[in-house]
Amino acid sequence: VTVPDIVNGQYVSPYISVTVVNLGDNWIKDAYLSSSSFSLPSPQNEDDDDDGGVDIAPNQKYALKYLISPSLMSSPLCISSSSPSSPSSDLTDTEKYIYTMPLEVVYNYGNNQVNKIQVNVTSTCIMWNQSSYSFTFLDYDNTVQYATVTPPTTLCRSSSTSTSTSSSSSSTCSVMVATHGAGVEASSEFWTCAIPPLPSTWILFPSGRRSWGYDWESCSRKNVEYALDYLQTNLPGVPSNLTESYGIDSDLVLFAGHSMGGHGCWSLTSHYPDKAMAAACAAGFVKLQMYVFYTMRAGYAYVDSMLRGILGACIGENDNDLYSGNLVGIPIIARYGQNDSNVVPWHSRRMARMVDEMTGETDAVTISEVPNENHWFNGVLGDEYMVEFYKSHDDHLPKLPETFTMTTMNPASSGSRGGLLIVQLSIPFRVGRMEVQQQTNYWIISTVNIRRFEVVSDVFQSRNMQIPDYFIIDNDRLNLSSLSEGQHFCKLSRKAKWNICEKQTYISSERSPLNSGPFRQIFEQDFVIVYGTGGDEQEN
Repeated sequence: VTVPDIVNGQYVSPYISVTVVNLGDNWIKDAYLSSSSFSLPSPQNEDDDDDGGVDIAPNQKYALKYLISPSLMSSPLCISSSSPSSPSSDLTDTEKYIYTMPLEVVYNYGNNQVNKIQVNVTSTCIMWNQSSYSFTFLDYDNTVQYATVTPPTTLCRSSSTSTSTSSSSSSTCSVMVATHGAGVEASSEFWTCAIPPLPSTWILFPSGRRSWGYDWESCSRKNVEYALDYLQTNLPGVPSNLTESYGIDSDLVLFAGHSMGGHGCWSLTSHYPDKAMAAACAAGFVKLQMYVFYTMRAGYAYVDSMLRGILGACIGENDNDLYSGNLVGIPIIARYGQNDSNVVPWHSRRMARMVDEMTGETDAVTISEVPNENHWFNGVLGDEYMVEFYKSHDDHLPKLPETFTMTTMNPASSGSRGGLLIVQLSIPFRVGRMEVQQQTNYWIISTVNIRRFEVVSDVFQSRNMQIPDYFIIDNDRLNLSSLSEGQHFCKLSRKAKWNICEKQTYISSERSPLNSGPFRQIFEQDFVIVYGTGGDEQEN
């Protein structure tokens, strides 16, 4: 069951999900959620179709969605146990209560008769800004997922500029994205209390879609994107009279995480460097194959080296060390316990060394090795040392280095660097890289395996940077004044010169971030399975 919490007596978001598993031999027909008899207005079933519900095959698991009605969203909930007639406004600062909504799973199972199973859906009731709370949202695949947030301890700072990604408000806060470790629920107090509330900074604890996550790669990475977007757009849980004081600028992100989430911290920072104010990556592994060694598996001995290369290219987008050049110029702390026997300190030191090499400095990444501590310890992300680091990097993006690089193995999973967004590689699943040298009014750009890239003007605005007058791309000069909306830079063959192309000319017929692969990317958006019907050749 996935359900939002209740803040100041109101649900913070309208989405509920109840998962049904069909353990029988017959199909479950027309399954949907319905409200039981209770005095408040009924929620609305989100899974209704023309037949009244959804069909669930034997051994299939399906999450039924529920949309809480606007009238219930605005109704006062959470009656105090000590004063049954008092609404939640009478709760003290530290009181918490549980509110139960009785629902029913309605379905038909083999006998053409309607069956009902009651499910009690419980939400935690809290007062605004006294505790972390969870909200629900529709993820990229339209399933209901949740994330937990800790509001800022102070009002947001006045905003003198506005960007397309900041909330419509006169004040904006930055946001910390804190990615959890394996087996940790995003809503657990063990995790949400590990980082204390911060002034003028929201703390977002995404779920990654499950406690064991997907190493904050693929669908977990998209889950972060959708959770952050929902928080920025809707400000769930914020009282209506305070929304203008707690707006969010999702271009100002402080990445943090521990263990698997430490890997996620390295990954998100290196893949979306233009959003990173700073990063605090604790006990994170470099990449999975250096943590659970693929080479030790018996089957690895039977795979020829060419096939290993092809398979490795499919997951190369998750190699954080390959992307380490994207981290140059970003303030980073790599933290771990001296005696960590789970994710050994070598991983953090390896990532720090890679960034140091790319930067040309021995201390570009701050190493924080805590003596006599193991994998997890109190304060790993929340002691005074870490909090001071957060506070010193909570309101601005770091200056873009005079010389910087952008590396990607897959444009589908990478953001921009310095406002330059790679959208197509010349050879898919080979490293693409751009090295940029900033001059007074122009940039010199050298490319490797880049076929198309775009200029993201919002990045220049968020960084308070002037867009250069022109680029010199592999010795080809192109004026940016000639670049219209929807156009991009392209080099369509090895011997061709860089030119300006229309976006629409390739999206439908070539690889783009929407279809660059690997194959699992199909499941990250709506898709249709077409299969034979047993008819003639024309029908099939």
